[in-house]
Amino acid sequence: MKDGLAKMTILAYDNRTLTGKEANRFDVPINPETYSRNVKLKYDKTQGLGSQGNNEEFLSTEPESIKFDFIFDNTGTVQGNILDGTPVNDQIEEFLKVTARLNNGRHCPYLLKIVWGDLVFSCQLNDVAINYTLFNPAGEPIRAKLSTTFNEYLHPVKRVQQEDKSSPDLTHLRMVKDEDNLQLMTYDIYNDTKLLLQIAKANGLTSPRLLQVGQELQFPPIQKTEK
Repeated sequence: MKDGLAKMTILAYDNRTLTGKEANRFDVPINPETYSRNVKLKYDKTQGLGSQGNNEEFLSTEPESIKFDFIFDNTGTVQGNILDGTPVNDQIEEFLKVTARLNNGRHCPYLLKIVWGDLVFSCQLNDVAINYTLFNPAGEPIRAKLSTTFNEYLHPVKRVQQEDKSSPDLTHLRMVKDEDNLQLMTYDIYNDTKLLLQIAKANGLTSPRLLQVGQELQFPPIQKTEK
């Protein structure tokens, strides 16, 4: 590891858009040596009765995941360690405070943005395994390895924009903007305004007119009946 190499930073946000000033942050004391990214595609593998094979139908792209092994060290031997002199358990607790502990505002862990060089990854911590590997004569840990997995996070509006789909066979999420109305939004997706009341009910609306700017609406698949 080269001295002076830019440190990885984990920024924590208490809003769903991951914008504005971060609510918390953790500067990784020792950059990971490597990391791995995992992208999964989901297919329908259902096979018809009596058939010998089928063409798998694409369903969706699963959220990407990324894995890091972090070293937390207090031996005084690792060049560039920005937390050298801080007990390992304190370092770990600071990491968990940003990535895993519940924050008072949302009653759930922060949404995160990992920034390192050209890597900018919006995510949530999925799991962390802590392995203590070195101890001082008093039995206190002076080195630990944290194996972590972060799952990609996309704001619903951004996810819909990236998918850019209009099929009524998919669940769509829409964020209400100024001058939006439910009737036009329903027609845009289903090409049918007769489904208006079903969509209002699916979103718990007592009236199709009771929309608020910034409100998130779901437009689920609806089986149309032939008349």
